[in-house]
Amino acid sequence: MLKKDSFSIDSFFGEGIQLKGVLKTTGIVRLDGKFEGEIESQNTFILGKTGRAEAKIKTKNLLNYGHVKGNVEAGEKVALFENSLMDGNIQAANLMIQEGARFEGKSTMTAMAPAPAGQEGILLESMSRLGTQPITEVETGFASMEAKRNKAKDFLRKQLKKPNSKYIFSAVLIIFLAGLLYPVARSGGKLSGGNPFSLIFGDPVKLVESGNQLLASGDLEQALAKFNKAIDIDKEVPEAYFGRARVYLEKGDKEQAMLEFQNLVTLSPMHAEGYRYMGKIYYERGDIDKALKEYGRAVNIDPNNIAAHIGLSTVHEYNKNWDEFLKEIKSVLSVDPNNLSANEKLWKWHMDHGNNKNAMEILRKIVEIDPRNAQSHMALGTLLEKENDPKGAMKYYETVATLEAANMEAHERLARIYFGMREKDLALKEYEKIVALNGGSHATYRNMGELYLSKNSVDEAESSFKKAVQLDTNDIKSAWGLGEAYVKKGNIPKALEQYEAVLQMNSNYLPALLSLAQIYSEKKDYNKAGEYLKTIVKIDPKSIPARIQLGNALMENNRYDDAINELKAAVSLDSKNEETHMGLCAAYAKKFWLVPAIKSCEEAIAINPNHHAALNRLAWLYAKKGVSLDQGIEYSQKSLNLKPNTPEYLDTLSELYFAKGDSAKAVQYSREALSLEKDNPYFKQQLAKFSKTGPTAQ
Repeated sequence: MLKKDSFSIDSFFGEGIQLKGVLKTTGIVRLDGKFEGEIESQNTFILGKTGRAEAKIKTKNLLNYGHVKGNVEAGEKVALFENSLMDGNIQAANLMIQEGARFEGKSTMTAMAPAPAGQEGILLESMSRLGTQPITEVETGFASMEAKRNKAKDFLRKQLKKPNSKYIFSAVLIIFLAGLLYPVARSGGKLSGGNPFSLIFGDPVKLVESGNQLLASGDLEQALAKFNKAIDIDKEVPEAYFGRARVYLEKGDKEQAMLEFQNLVTLSPMHAEGYRYMGKIYYERGDIDKALKEYGRAVNIDPNNIAAHIGLSTVHEYNKNWDEFLKEIKSVLSVDPNNLSANEKLWKWHMDHGNNKNAMEILRKIVEIDPRNAQSHMALGTLLEKENDPKGAMKYYETVATLEAANMEAHERLARIYFGMREKDLALKEYEKIVALNGGSHATYRNMGELYLSKNSVDEAESSFKKAVQLDTNDIKSAWGLGEAYVKKGNIPKALEQYEAVLQMNSNYLPALLSLAQIYSEKKDYNKAGEYLKTIVKIDPKSIPARIQLGNALMENNRYDDAINELKAAVSLDSKNEETHMGLCAAYAKKFWLVPAIKSCEEAIAINPNHHAALNRLAWLYAKKGVSLDQGIEYSQKSLNLKPNTPEYLDTLSELYFAKGDSAKAVQYSREALSLEKDNPYFKQQLAKFSKTGPTAQ
């Protein structure tokens, strides 16, 4: 059940309570039980739907939803609501009888408003001409009322023939009074819409209905006119004030709206929606205590008012009163498990408190309830990414992109995920959509450049990087990427120029330093390459690629001990990196330290069994050491399967067979190597050695 709090009613006697005696109170009293005796209230007495009162009641206001047996004297108003019973006489200034209510008795209107100044004599004269007393009672007899109405008509016809304005006024007033009372008698004592003036000026209930329709359609001015007219006819129609308040809310005039809601709850103290809206306005003003009070009144009056419970949960959320917050949310979900507002608040609470799995479970429920809720799909994708499930997130981002084709965030997230997954074509497609939607940012073009570069679409890569640099001249990553595009195109001078421009932006930018080192290594300018690599290691001592390349450069300069030290440092930084072990293996081999070389190559293969260069190097070492020759042949053949027709690998296989004493196979593989590089003097020498036919053997 939804939670009930006691906020608005001073005294409350619930269903099942039975009382007898005299009840006196100065506050608002609600009775849902049974009472017998006398009731005196200086404020409002409310008899609920289950309430039964067999009593003489004297009060300021009576709101009857239940059954009353006894006479009622009210200083201001008596309201008989649908399905209520009033068995007794009523004396009140105002009486409202809703359709479906039963009234068995006599009603006397007290404190009748005086006639306008100067017209009292006319009013009395008009009544005396009809042979009646001033009207102070409404009787339930139909015949007497119809007779008065007919008598008034006859009198009007006679008076209209006379040019005396006094008589004309009297006639109109009499017709007005007779018309006022006739429908009451005709309906058995019920007033249409709670106001008999509706027959002359219009029905305020219908005006309110029309105003509500206009409000729903967005025609605020016409809606306001209808509500105003209803209030002009009858200032005690609560729903007219409710409608007017909502019009002012739509217009953004919260101050006037608040005044109208206050008028509403003054007329109708049990109007839960009025209190709810007041709570909402107070909350938006930042008056949290008043918001809490008004929302509380709303749920007290109507425990099943879901919107009021949601509002109350919002206040508790603001106060970080999480126990009360959860109570309100769970109360709503117990009645309406699919309530989107409650479910959305709950998943956010779980996320904020680190319960991502619970949050995702609720979000999955929300997207089942409302499959077109793009915001929830996006939120679910976000949480899945946080849980390291980009593929799962991708599904929800794709849904958002389908629901909202112009949703930039969805396309950007999809592009990022595809980019990370190396789904190049899909990523490029998303980036192209982003460019079509908003022209793209420098980051968009930079990522496109990287993707094009990885696809060897060099011209497109160059164009994308140039666009990125144009959009942001400080985008150093794009500036470096442009240099990479020049390298791919074989335009080394342009690449060197671009990398130097990058170093002008940041002299310690590692990717540019590494690219320059690679270019000079390929140009066999190992001294220049070494300078850049030493700079990198100085900036970033943990840079494994730089240490490996520096080790290789030192080896090429025949500085084997320095190379070994550099590569040992790389291994100590990352013992799980096969390239560090492979580099160290090569350095040991250069010094012909075969045992440590073999160990390093074996460690490289243990990390990556398909490292073809390590397989070939280890097989060659086995051949030179004369050990594990069969294992060496197996490794050599595997390296050739991984990288077929590699002359160096064929030469290794020939060395292994030669070491085993199988000269025929040694010659066979040596000839294959020479056929791939016919002018290679080393391969010619090898073939001569294996065939013993001299260095010029073909």
